[in-house]
Amino acid sequence: MLMRNLFLNECVLNNLVFTEIDYLNFCKACKERPEKLNFDIKKSNYLAYKNLLGPCVFHPNSIKLQNVDYNISKLISELKLNNQPISPREKMKKIVDYINLLG
Repeated sequence: MLMRNLFLNECVLNNLVFTEIDYLNFCKACKERPEKLNFDIKKSNYLAYKNLLGPCVFHPNSIKLQNVDYNISKLISELKLNNQPISPREKMKKIVDYINLLG
């Protein structure tokens, strides 16, 4: 499975807020080369928000960005996923589980 598909599928299935930077950091943690992030927003319940100074943020239309208390890139760093010899699927599961723990 392509890294992009794994990341996007898990984020959408779990209603996670993510950025292009999160995807790049996930690929880096998995030691995989990132593919172009083509996310067809029209076929999902997601919205895209682009800040002038920051990355594009993708979020479910039911979630207000000010209510999000996690950052996938920070979780990758906190969980030290770069150093864990586990599969990309297991790394994504750790991220999702951690976010679910945060509530």
